[in-house]
Formats: sequence, structure tokens, C-alpha cells
Amino acid sequence: MDAGRSPVPSAGRGSVLTPARARTEEVLTRLRGCRARLAAAPQDPAALRAMDDAGYTLCVLMGRATVHEAVLAAEARLLSSAP
Repeated sequence: MDAGRSPVPSAGRGSVLTPARARTEEVLTRLRGCRARLAAAPQDPAALRAMDDAGYTLCVLMGRATVHEAVLAAEARLLSSAP
């Protein structure tokens, strides 16, 4: 789990953890793959479960309540200059 997050200094609230870039990219790529799989087979229960799992994982990783917010946060994380 240590490789999944790295500490980032915060003003006034102790340590805030931010996801490692590699882990963020990995989970976002997985979500996009699941989205494509589900689009190709919308009635496939396994594809739906995989999409739900990937979305949940990204939400937890990014600390966001919705998949849309998590995707935006992940994309911003990957564009940032922090390691």
C-alpha cells in the first residue's frame, strides 16, 4: 500500500496523502478499459462488475464521491508536476 500513495505537505491540516502517479495511471487505464469492454457488451454481467469495481477503486484512490469527479481528479493528478 505504501507504493500506492505518497505524502504531500498540507497547510494547516497535517499530512495529506495523494496517490502515486503510477498507481493513478494504472487505475485510470483500467477504468477506461472496463468502459470500452462494457460499451462492447452492455449486457455482460462480468463487464458491469469490472466497471463497478474499477470505478469504486478510482473513487477511493482519489478520495472522490463519484466516478466523474474521480476521473477529473486523476487526470489533474497525471498533469501535475508532483512525482
